[in-house]
Amino acid sequence: METEKRRRTTNFTKEECEHLLEFVIKHKNVIESKKCDAVTWQGKQKIWIEIALGLTVVTGICLLDAKGVIAKYDMLKKQVRSKCAQIRQNAMGNGGGLQKEIMLTSIEERIKGLILLSVEGLPSMYDSDSVPNCNLVLTEVAEIDVKEHQF
Repeated sequence: METEKRRRTTNFTKEECEHLLEFVIKHKNVIESKKCDAVTWQGKQKIWIEIALGLTVVTGICLLDAKGVIAKYDMLKKQVRSKCAQIRQNAMGNGGGLQKEIMLTSIEERIKGLILLSVEGLPSMYDSDSVPNCNLVLTEVAEIDVKEHQF
């Protein structure tokens, strides 16, 4: 049994990532569609092949295929979700130490705009874990606690 090694391509440059994002934004309604029937999947595959060909034309690298382009876009989305989770975690910290300054790049900001719901989530009316209202709830609780312990 022969195992064929996966051929590794060169890493994407910043310009190639920008071109990839431009193509994805152009076809975002199909690529980010949540429908999962056979016709939709065929349409998505066709779009990814077009994007790979477009990147090949723009960058001049002939080794790009649809699988590699999909993998790169998925990895960019994962990185954006991870960074946004770290930013949210830092915002909800209790102040015990230095906060890490995490900034999104321009490419990551644009990707966040495409997948905003999966990054931010739905707002909750009944939960106090949201960052803007967190201080307000703690302040009210602290005021009530102080009033109960006054002599």
